[in-house]
Amino acid sequence: MKAALKSLGWSQKDLAARVYVHENTVSLWSKGQRSVPGPVRAYLDLAVAVKALGV
Repeated sequence: MKAALKSLGWSQKDLAARVYVHENTVSLWSKGQRSVPGPVRAYLDLAVAVKALGV
């Protein structure tokens, strides 16, 4: 997750806003204290892929 955020130039706050969760939730994901839900992982993977295409 951290690598994806860095690649996209997004902060944890940016991701929280995009997936409609509290910033603390993203912080817990980032620290490994909670697992990142599958749909959020898929969203990040897709966002990175789209960015790689230059879209």
